[in-house]
Amino acid sequence: MRASISALLNLLDAAAAWQVPRVCVASSLGDYQGVPGTPWREDARLRQLPIDPIPAVKNAAELLAATVTQLAGPQVVNLRIATIWGPGNASRAPAVPNLVHAAVGGEPVRQPVYADDGVDLCYVADSARAIALVHCAQTLHHSTYNIGSGRATNPAQVRDALLRLVPGAALDLTPGRDPAGPARDTWLDIARLRHDTGYQPAYGLGRGLREYVGWLCDGTRTDASDKHTCGRTPIR
Repeated sequence: MRASISALLNLLDAAAAWQVPRVCVASSLGDYQGVPGTPWREDARLRQLPIDPIPAVKNAAELLAATVTQLAGPQVVNLRIATIWGPGNASRAPAVPNLVHAAVGGEPVRQPVYADDGVDLCYVADSARAIALVHCAQTLHHSTYNIGSGRATNPAQVRDALLRLVPGAALDLTPGRDPAGPARDTWLDIARLRHDTGYQPAYGLGRGLREYVGWLCDGTRTDASDKHTCGRTPIR
């Protein structure tokens, strides 16, 4: 926590010294832990009870950022970012890279992946474009923006779309929802983002998966430990 807050203050010091007009800080959708109802909106009252360390730090950073902006420092914009997926995923823990690597490599799915747990999945190219639009917008009317797809997608939908690309892949899911999860689909409201930047997601699930699968197969991945052949089943 000390390292994260110190890094933020150093960043804001540098921005002030270099007269940077706007700083965008990656916050987290974890800020919405415990917030009832969906979609999650930026003006929701955040839970003030103890939460996980990372969302706690992000929440504190948002408050510090608001103070800096109020005191005539650089404009600081908080970005609450959804679950990002696509080329470059270093972790196999999230559901989408887990399923994609299993389909392409002919491997078993690393369990458990619960079929019905819908979350806001935003393809990496869409998220990058959304962040750029916020950072470069001539005028922003808010200090906090959700970055996401604006809809919920569950692992069963990802599996079905993958099977259209890699027929015959063994993608076994755990039925139902994670008993330790929120017991409902969660996603971000992106109305602010649309209104102030004109952002529209360009990637549906099918297009994103086709690009992700192709990236794994054509050798552009950076993780040398992944030994995919893409020869088990033709990619359609």
